[in-house]
This record gives sequence, C-alpha cells and structure tokens, in this order.
Amino acid sequence: MIAIHQKLSPELIIAAHSFEELRNSSKSYLSKFELNFDKFTVVAHDSFIGYITEYFLRKYIRFKYSAEGIEVNNWESMFDISRIRRILKTDSKAVADVQYIRSWFYDQWDLEIIKAKSILFIDVKTALTQKEPKLGWDFMYPLVQANKPGKDYMILSYYVADNVNDIESLKKLVIVGFTSEELIKTCKIIKAGTLNRFGTKSQIDNYETELAVHYKDIDELIALL
Repeated sequence: MIAIHQKLSPELIIAAHSFEELRNSSKSYLSKFELNFDKFTVVAHDSFIGYITEYFLRKYIRFKYSAEGIEVNNWESMFDISRIRRILKTDSKAVADVQYIRSWFYDQWDLEIIKAKSILFIDVKTALTQKEPKLGWDFMYPLVQANKPGKDYMILSYYVADNVNDIESLKKLVIVGFTSEELIKTCKIIKAGTLNRFGTKSQIDNYETELAVHYKDIDELIALL
C-alpha cells in the first residue's frame, strides 16, 4: 500500500465541492427525464472524496511514471464543463443536451492510463475511514458496477481523515492497489441486508474483495501497458 500524506488546499476543497454540486444538480436534472438510474450511490460524500482521490492519483501517476511516457486523463476531461453548467442553468429540454448530461454523469471509466497506443480504462474506488487501513480488510464492490462495460481494472484507495464527519480533514490517501474486473467477479457475493465476515451489513449486492488477496501494486498495472 502506498500512503500519500497530503492536506487539502482551499482551492482543491472548493473544486471538490463544486464537482459534488455539479453531480447533484445533474442527478436532479436527469430525474426530470426519468433518466436517474444512480441506484448504487448510497453516501453523500462519494463525489467529494472521489474527486480528491482522482486528483491525487493522477498527480502520483504523472510524477512517478511520466518519464516512461505514461499519460493519465480523467472522464471529466472528455467533456465541456461550461456547456454542462449552461445546460443545467437553463434547464434545457433539448434532446442533445439531455444526452450530453447523461453521458457525462454515467461515466464509463474514471481514469485512462495511456502509453503510446496502449490504453487502460480504470475504475477508481475510494472508502472513507478514520482508521489505519490494513491488508486484512475487505472492500465491498457493487455488483451493478462490476457488470458495466468499459473498464479494465479497478484501483482501490482509502481516504483517511482525522474525522469521518469532516471530509475536509484529509490526513492521507492510501492507495491499496489494483484488481481486474474478471477477478472481482470470482469473489463471494454478499447480498443486500446480509453480513460480511466482519459483521458489517451490506446495503446493496456486493462482491467481497480481500485487500491481501485480490489487489496488486500499481507498478504491475503500469507494466501491463
């Protein structure tokens, strides 16, 4: 596991909250057209810590691997954010605008890692904790996401905060490693309402992945390019 010790700058906090607000506004907008299918987002802080995690992951990958010709982009960079804000502000009913918001909101991947003509599409998962992450932990991966096309691998990180009730109190980001969609699908399924091996109740149907068993170092992911 790789620990990135980092405090949040005021600018990054503002950017993360702005992204969170944009996600919430887009979700409300899509609901007007019966296109809100976001059933697996069950906690309010997902967008905020997801934005922060992707930011530091991109920064880490660029710093460590850029000399090897590695590039990394996020899903948001594929879209005109000013157009998204304009659509939401005017509450546009145009079919093309509705589809544009839908395409942005339902991301096919979080990061794309590129080397020459090789590309890996990555799903980034982040869990909020106040504890020190340990290899003996499990991570619950939603079934509905494991069966969505467009992603090759998943990178798991823990957002370690001084206080879980204050998401701005980031102490460090711990990058556990990566795993494949194929391997995730071989894991035990924990049905909604049932308990995992640590006695935690699953809110939705999840695959029970084990940190010590199912995740490898990021170096091995880059070596696949």
